[in-house]
Formats: sequence, structure tokens, C-alpha cells
Amino acid sequence: MYEYIKGILVHIDNTTAVVDVNGIGYKLHIPSSDASNAQLDKEVFFHVSHVVKEDRQWLYGFLTKENKVLFETLIQMSGIGPKTALALISHLGADQFYECIASQDPRLISKVPGIGKKTAERLLLDMKDKLKAMPKSSFIQTDTANSNSHLTDAIYALINLGYHPLQAKKAVQAAYEKNSEADTATLISNALSTS
Repeated sequence: MYEYIKGILVHIDNTTAVVDVNGIGYKLHIPSSDASNAQLDKEVFFHVSHVVKEDRQWLYGFLTKENKVLFETLIQMSGIGPKTALALISHLGADQFYECIASQDPRLISKVPGIGKKTAERLLLDMKDKLKAMPKSSFIQTDTANSNSHLTDAIYALINLGYHPLQAKKAVQAAYEKNSEADTATLISNALSTS
């Protein structure tokens, strides 16, 4: 229903923000990590996820598209509700969460309030399969990848060869740092030889 909300930030705390859009105040539940990155009385842009339950509706806001995508993926998982998903994003953020999945390391995830060791381990397994199925995963994008299609193409080539997205990203970035003038084929070849 809602994709984003753009307006003046009139209230913010660790869990909520209120955005004034032409005289209408929209209350958004936000990750605490976003609270320090927004300024009162300034224009803000939140990516929004609209969650409807039997008796209530909530709007969840995120300053980055990556966190919104992660939130919407997490709440589809068994035993993970919006509150737990927000806690995961608040404590880890998308990049660190995906790193945990890539390494299959439950330690950081299990430190998040509301997530025990068993839930963390189950989440790692469930999310590993989910990430492989996500087309053009937003977490693969980097500033360099946005400006260099060779880099992005090489990352997706490695994913198609069976690499986990984060492993592919790291291998291609390492190859790119060694030779930033390389074309896609050279990047792929160099990434394969170093990984």
C-alpha cells in the first residue's frame, strides 16, 4: 500500500518517528539505528513497510532500501515478528546480518534481545536459502558497483556459478582492487583464482 513517505520529521525517538506530510502526521516504527541518522525539522525519506494484523495496522520506516528488504524478508520467517525483525536490524543492520548468514555464525544474532541460540541457528539456515533465491539482492550493490557495471556483472556471474552473494561480492571486489581497469571476464577470472 505504502512504498515510501517523504516529509518533515517532527518527532523521533529510539523506536518511532512522526513525519508530517502536508499536515498529516504519519507514525512510523523504526530501527533504533535510524534514529541517530535523521534530524528533527528537516525533510526525511523513509522506505515504508505496511503491516496489517487482525486488529491493527502499523507502518515501519527505514532510511535505506536494504533494511526495508531485510525487514520484509525476516517477517516472512517462522517465529520472527516485526518487533524481532526491527531488533535484528537495530543491532546488526543489513550488511552485518548478511555477513552472519554468509559465515553461518549464530553468535552475533543470538545476542539480539528476543533471539536465542536455537532461533539464531534456524534463522541462519532459513535465510541462507532465501538469499540465494533473491534476484538482484540489494545488499550486493556497492558504491563502486553502482558506477561500474563490470563489477556488478562479475558478482552475478559468480552467484550463478554457485557462490554465496557475499562471497561473490568479496572475491570480485578484491579482484577489482588489484586491477580497476579489468573488464567483466578478467574480473571473473581473477576472482575465481583468488577465492
